[in-house]
This record gives sequence, structure tokens and C-alpha cells, in this order.
Amino acid sequence: MKDGFIKIACATPDLKVADCPYNADRIIELITEAYKKGVKMICFPELSLTGYSCGDLFLQDALLSAAKQELVRIIRETETLDIVAIIGMPLAVCGKLYNCGVVVNKGKVVGAAAKKNIPNYSEFYEVRHFTAAADVLCADVPLDEEYAVHLEDTVFVCKELPDLTFGIEICEDMWVCSPPAEKLAASGAVVIFNLSASDEVIGKGQSARRHRDRHG
Repeated sequence: MKDGFIKIACATPDLKVADCPYNADRIIELITEAYKKGVKMICFPELSLTGYSCGDLFLQDALLSAAKQELVRIIRETETLDIVAIIGMPLAVCGKLYNCGVVVNKGKVVGAAAKKNIPNYSEFYEVRHFTAAADVLCADVPLDEEYAVHLEDTVFVCKELPDLTFGIEICEDMWVCSPPAEKLAASGAVVIFNLSASDEVIGKGQSARRHRDRHG
């Protein structure tokens, strides 16, 4: 921290749909690059370990297992870096699938939050695969014999910097009348991270580039 500020980064890795090892490599590269630039917290898009547009592959155990395996690899390969990373991935709990943001730091899984509002309109059809997380959702999801993810709607607190508190919401959560950010802020979060991505629609890439060029 310098003069009460820390450096935060948002990262958009080049991904391959359903190729978790490749996507994990890109995430590790960006975490390492950000750390070298003095970044203390880095946020990746929702479902960045798998890609957002996996469709019915989200219902395959092979994809879900690969995502957990590669998250473990990310944790181990970045354990010497003092940087908080928020990584999007699917997590299955009691037969239901959740769109989650997982927080990792220095070789540990700090926790995770799940998406509460699932879009089901126009080109978005997440309801086909994902369950909306309720406020009472609280579960431990094993990754392997050593690691597990604690899934809960909570405010995360930095032990070394107690004034640094943050919460997580995911994409559609921001667009509803009463977003999770309201409760998180009321519970003490001073930073809200929103993990967002979009699906595959013809022309969307061109539209996004026009928007970028227009607004910088």
C-alpha cells in the first residue's frame, strides 16, 4: 500500500472454450505479470477457467473436474506471489451448478461467492445450466485431497490491511433492482468486484470493438 492506495487490475485472458489447462496457463501468466507490476488484487471474468460459452458441456463431469484440477494448479504455481486473484469457474454443490468467483492468495483458497441472478433472456440462457445462489448458500466444495473451496455470501477482509474489505458479485447481479453489492457494502465492503463475460453471438465482437473505440 502507498499513501492508502493499492493497485488493482482487471484481466481478460485469451481463452479456448472448455480447454481448462490452456486457460489456466493464461491466467497464471497474467497473475505473474500483474504481480511484477505491483498489482495487489486481480480480477478475471466469470467462468474464465472454462470459457463462458461452453453450453451443455457445463453439464459434463469431465469439464467440472478439469476446472477444479486447474484451479489447484493455479494456486500452487502462484503460491509465492503476494497477490489476491479472483477467478471465475463453475462449482457443483449437491447436484446443482453455480457460477462462482473463487478468491485465491499465496497458495490458499480464501473463499468463493456464487452468482445470485441468472439471466434467461435474448441470447442468454444460463438457467439451462446454472442455479441462482440463495443468501443462505454455504458449502465446502473439495477440489482434491488437499484443497477445498468454501462457498458463502460474505465480505472478504485482508488480514494485513484490515481496512481493505471487498465483496463479489457476478455480471447480471449488477443489473437487478437490488444488487448484492448493496448488502455487501452495508456489511462493510469498500470494494466490489464484478466478474462479467458475454456469450457467442454473431457480430458481438465487432460491436464490442466499436464500443471500445468510441469510449476508450
